[in-house]
Amino acid sequence: MSNITQVDLIKANIEYGAKGTSNKEITKNILNEWRGSEKITNMQLADKYYRVENVEIEKKTRAYEDESGNLILNKTLSNAQTKTARYRKSINQKANFALNKPFTISCDNDQYKKAWIEFLEENKRKIIAKTGKQAISKGLAWVYPWIDEKGDLQIIDTESENVYPAWSDTAHTKLDAVVRDYVVTEYINQTAQDVYKVEFWDSKIFQKFRDYGMGEGNGDLVDDNFNGEDELRQRASSIYSHMVNAKGESISWDRVPFIFFKGADDELPALNECKSDIDNYDMIKSKGIDSILDDIDAVLVVESISPELNDLVKARKIVQNSRILTHEAGGKAYYLKVDLDINAIKEKLEILKKDIIDDTNTVDVTSIEFGSNPSGKAMRMFFEPLNIWANGFEAEFRVFMQNLKYFFDKWLSWKGGYGTFEELQAIPITFTLDRDLMIDETEIINNINSLGEELSQETRDELNPYIENHEKEEERRETDRKKAEKRDELIQFGNTVNRDNEEDKKETSS
Repeated sequence: MSNITQVDLIKANIEYGAKGTSNKEITKNILNEWRGSEKITNMQLADKYYRVENVEIEKKTRAYEDESGNLILNKTLSNAQTKTARYRKSINQKANFALNKPFTISCDNDQYKKAWIEFLEENKRKIIAKTGKQAISKGLAWVYPWIDEKGDLQIIDTESENVYPAWSDTAHTKLDAVVRDYVVTEYINQTAQDVYKVEFWDSKIFQKFRDYGMGEGNGDLVDDNFNGEDELRQRASSIYSHMVNAKGESISWDRVPFIFFKGADDELPALNECKSDIDNYDMIKSKGIDSILDDIDAVLVVESISPELNDLVKARKIVQNSRILTHEAGGKAYYLKVDLDINAIKEKLEILKKDIIDDTNTVDVTSIEFGSNPSGKAMRMFFEPLNIWANGFEAEFRVFMQNLKYFFDKWLSWKGGYGTFEELQAIPITFTLDRDLMIDETEIINNINSLGEELSQETRDELNPYIENHEKEEERRETDRKKAEKRDELIQFGNTVNRDNEEDKKETSS
């Protein structure tokens, strides 16, 4: 266990001061690189579109310029701003396809595998699934591992746009440090105030700052060595160990305690693939609604009237309010009916819908036409776009799980009874996504049975769509075997009793 004593913390604080506040300068450099950057802006934008808060359509207006060139909002016209949820649907479809079912664990070390199964209880699997969904949408997501007061390993997810990594390699596989940038509400003199906080994490310690620059630029950072509610009571240092165990010992992971989960190797938000098509979809649908609402009334044509905009608007308002129109110069006034081509709008929307589906590697489940008994081959062909995408995503999922394995092995080695950290790291283990594919269960089971003894029972269980967990199924089989043995014993005992009774009857009758 990597214990950090109070002396170590004091030394770190002295070193921190001797270096000319180097940790603070590193933190400010990372903040300067990430705050307001295109990457963070794209993550925030992806989050908005996932929440169906599509921003581009909000810029749409129905306005005209007056004689002075001022832009005047025309409130007599419809200004629909419909927002499609197609981005949200695509992210949910991908996440459900890859992460809806419990992923499987393959390991030859039964004790080690059992420890993983116990650790990955339902809540932790939900956190991993939630993190995976965030990674799909925003391109990069994070989990923070920690040990609770009971000594159990826990994980918690955090918002992607609040974590700024300092990568140690160009492939983005290792971290030198992480800066966490967030806002909390604190009560100062009984008044709620937003407090901007920044944390610097490396492989040994983390340091807390308050940002009096209000989250702008590289910040105005001050050591956060206050004791929470009362700023007059100060700590000796703003440098902390990663954790304190149940014995009160300060401990370190020897690695930056943030685990990255990439949605794809390039870390780009999924919105980058389809934003223009989604914005066009919103605009065409909104304009279509405008046309329908505006064209309920026919266009008013007035001959021999001044083409000045104010005169036209005045004429329109007179007709709307009184249904009567007169004009000194004479001339005719009549309505002209405008025929709206609804089918043209529908065709454009269908084209954009297909483009969005293609852009995001998803499928249109409303178009399934397999009949009453679809073959497995037809199913696989239909879901091929999702399968191709999931192949790449599964690779990133396994990287995430292998990085989680580092912290899991550290924790087990500290608990004891499982071997050293080095021994645990050497144990091979594989995590496999169970893709939520519409399948022909009968065909799969027939294929499993046709292979007979070529497959182990564990492999057969893992392939069987009706079995969620091999270990649990083995426990059920063992329970059934014991019940069957007991039933057979009772039957055998009953037969023996019956034979004895028959023989007694024969002896009595003779």
